[in-house]
Amino acid sequence: MMKKSFLILLLLATFACKKKSDDSTTATLSGKWSTGGYDIILYNSSGAVVRHSVADAIKSYWNFTDTEIQFSNIANSQTSTSTYRVKQSSKGRQLIIDNPSMTGNTNWRIETETANQMQISAEITDKASLRYGNNQVAAVGKQFIYLSKE
Repeated sequence: MMKKSFLILLLLATFACKKKSDDSTTATLSGKWSTGGYDIILYNSSGAVVRHSVADAIKSYWNFTDTEIQFSNIANSQTSTSTYRVKQSSKGRQLIIDNPSMTGNTNWRIETETANQMQISAEITDKASLRYGNNQVAAVGKQFIYLSKE
């Protein structure tokens, strides 16, 4: 009886200590960043690139504090503000912006980050943005933004 009780307690302790695979930690970004360009890449269902657009669009500014991001550009004097989070998980670092109208996407993956440069990407989900060629629709699209520290 005591052996069974010990085994049950051991099993309970093992499952209680098991770490979830989606556990993540949070972090923050800081400072003022500006866009250095954009890439939009569309893929067909086989994973082949069917369209690759590179753009030097209107320069925009991303100013990060501990909890908020302020977004502005040189064409429009209006500044948008949103709360954000940076999550570190087994899938990498995610930049989650709470206001979807600010940057078009709420969930960005931080691909690379150094002291002076950062590359973020997001999946394109808007069907109109997935169109290419003679009214064809890509299976998947990714948008990349290249940011430089001001």
